[in-house]
Amino acid sequence: MSKKFTRHHKCPVSKGGLSTPENISRVGAKQHNAYHTVFYNMTAPEICRALNRTWIDPEYLFICIKKDTGEEC
Repeated sequence: MSKKFTRHHKCPVSKGGLSTPENISRVGAKQHNAYHTVFYNMTAPEICRALNRTWIDPEYLFICIKKDTGEEC
């Protein structure tokens, strides 16, 4: 049985993401579905805030850093 793959937009189209090669990941269909079940169409900063608010040990902080500026999200 072959694994089904789908295209995942790293930055969602609904949030301004484009269908360019650098914004697309090829992922397993089940993993893709699971990702969107948990994170909907949230951006990386939104995901970090949600994880910190609900899931991460309060002694830790899950952060994202924007590559081009080094700025924390």
